[in-house]
Amino acid sequence: MAITVIDSPQALTPAYNPMYWYFDSTNKTEEGFRYIVDVVEDASSDVIVTYKLKPIPVSGYGEVDIRKIIQSTMFNDFQTSKVYNPDGHQTKYRVNVAEEYFVNVAFTDYGFAGSGTWPNVSDPSVNPSGISRTMLSHGATNPGFSAGDVVNVAQADTPAFRNELEGIHTVLDVFLDTGVYYTVFDLTWIGSGATSAGVVTYADGLKSVFPALLGAPFKAFKGALGFINFSTYDYSNYQLNGSGKQFLTTLPNEARISRNMPTWFAGDVLSASNYYVVFIVDLVSYRYSLSSLTDIVSINILPSDATIEDTFSGGSWIPFAGGLDLSTVDSYTVSVQQISGIVGVIKSEIKTVNLYGECDLYTTYDICFLDRLSSWVTIPFNKGDYLTQTVNRQNIQTKYGTVTDDAWGYETTDKGVQSYDVNESISYKVSTGILSETESQYMRELLSTPQAYVSINGGDWQAIEILSTSQPLHKKRTQRNRKVSIEFRMSVQDEVNG
Repeated sequence: MAITVIDSPQALTPAYNPMYWYFDSTNKTEEGFRYIVDVVEDASSDVIVTYKLKPIPVSGYGEVDIRKIIQSTMFNDFQTSKVYNPDGHQTKYRVNVAEEYFVNVAFTDYGFAGSGTWPNVSDPSVNPSGISRTMLSHGATNPGFSAGDVVNVAQADTPAFRNELEGIHTVLDVFLDTGVYYTVFDLTWIGSGATSAGVVTYADGLKSVFPALLGAPFKAFKGALGFINFSTYDYSNYQLNGSGKQFLTTLPNEARISRNMPTWFAGDVLSASNYYVVFIVDLVSYRYSLSSLTDIVSINILPSDATIEDTFSGGSWIPFAGGLDLSTVDSYTVSVQQISGIVGVIKSEIKTVNLYGECDLYTTYDICFLDRLSSWVTIPFNKGDYLTQTVNRQNIQTKYGTVTDDAWGYETTDKGVQSYDVNESISYKVSTGILSETESQYMRELLSTPQAYVSINGGDWQAIEILSTSQPLHKKRTQRNRKVSIEFRMSVQDEVNG
């Protein structure tokens, strides 16, 4: 057996793009051949799914796209820590490949299985009656049978043909002696005769399964690249291990984010020894530690008193005393660096972050959504809001009035209708200020996001369901047209006592 991997996804792959695997085998022309592919969770070795694949035409390769099953292991993992591993956004897996086919095991002769030729002749667990049996010799080829297998013996049509040997038998034992494999049957010794050879197969059509090619670990993350971009995707560009390496985000440099509520960038961190998130705000450097986290890591990229640990002052890093004010800051940079002492080595791109700066005349809705490379991006909507209440209730007609002192009557407070199962839904329609063309185009990711949250005037995050299904993606038109409105409702509505 020789199974080889012809092609596979890259070591780090967006799970919502194709994840094709191709295999080849030297045994692919065998009768009933199948590739047996196990997708295995790396840490636990639990089998996620098993595929049995027919060879595809012409090449005979095994072909499988595993993205759907990998996607099923993921979930939306939103946390408010400044740095964390979003376990729901990543999977580390292995692909193990075995093969099965109908095996015709050749034998060169039959012989006596008893005292002196069969080591287990006196073992009652193998040979209960202790009598001599008939066995086949296979040379140096392991037949692969096990005790209890039911097999069919087909001899060559020669004058040495033995009727007793032909047909169905049960395997009692398989053993190796001086380089030759033997299969012992439940058939009593049929006596000596001329050499008779042939083949043995499973009587019930069972295929033989041969050991697997064990795969190395691969990683997938909760991302999706566009059709054009995926054709040139190189996972090494997204590993944070050198200058210029990219964060896992689609946020354009020109797009502005909330200055009041955090945005979290995702990144693939290979080694977090002395790794820090470093900000440069108005020429002053600030940092906080990645806390030795590796693999896909979400990092808060909004510097604040709550996140910053150290600042660079007087030629060294010193504990941050607080007082960072972003009210007059329009932009800053963020990067990941490995810092030992005071020397920093850049391990990522130095990304410019632009902050939304228009005046908040109305209620501010900071909407945080999962972008297409698994970062959580927060955009403010503060140019007006419209709330709509929708109420649903079940009603039943009820009898009113009663008989009192032999006369029917009623009170004006009697009910003719009874309401129950009352619930309400509050929907919100909120708007941005004037956006750039790039920002307007980027809003397509908000509309199509699988998960979003809202903070109203800096309050707690709440999960929302986006109700809008379409919106214009404004390009080069007048500025006043480049506004975006989104309609949503809370994922969990307030309860009604009815």
